[in-house]
Amino acid sequence: MSINTANTPDGRGVLIYNGEVILVFARSVVMTIGKNENQNLEGKFNGVLYLTSHRVIFMPDELQVFRSFEMPFSSMQDVHLEQPIFGANYLRGIAVAIPGSQLYGEVPWRLTFNKGGCIDFGRTLLEAVDRASRFRPNNAPPPYAPPR
Repeated sequence: MSINTANTPDGRGVLIYNGEVILVFARSVVMTIGKNENQNLEGKFNGVLYLTSHRVIFMPDELQVFRSFEMPFSSMQDVHLEQPIFGANYLRGIAVAIPGSQLYGEVPWRLTFNKGGCIDFGRTLLEAVDRASRFRPNNAPPPYAPPR
C-alpha cells in the first residue's frame, strides 16, 4: 500500500501502469481507515474507487491528508465482503505496507458502497486477491515512484 503514487500531479486524475486496465470503478464510496502506526492516516473519506488489473486505488473527493491510496492485490490480507441486514454493503480487510513506500505496518480498511455496486466490485476484487496470493512472487517489484 502507498499514498500519493496513483494520481496525476494536480490530484484530479488516476495514473495507471503500462498494460494495466481499469476493470470496475465506483463513485460515492466511503473509505474508513482504522487505527494504525502511520501519522494522520485514520478516519472516513468520501471518494471514487478504482479496481484495476493490478490494484485498488481510492481517490478522495476533497483534498485530504492524501490524494490517492493504493493497495496492490499482493499487499491485501483478510479481505471480506459483508452484507449487513440494515446498512450498506461493504468490503473490509488489511493492507500491508510494501517495502520502500512512505507507509509502514498494517492498515485496517473498510469500503462502504452507499449507492450500490459492492457485490460486483467485491466479487472481482476477491477473485483478484485470491489469484495474487496463489501466484505471489518471492521478491515483489519495488513500488511505483511518480516522476519528479
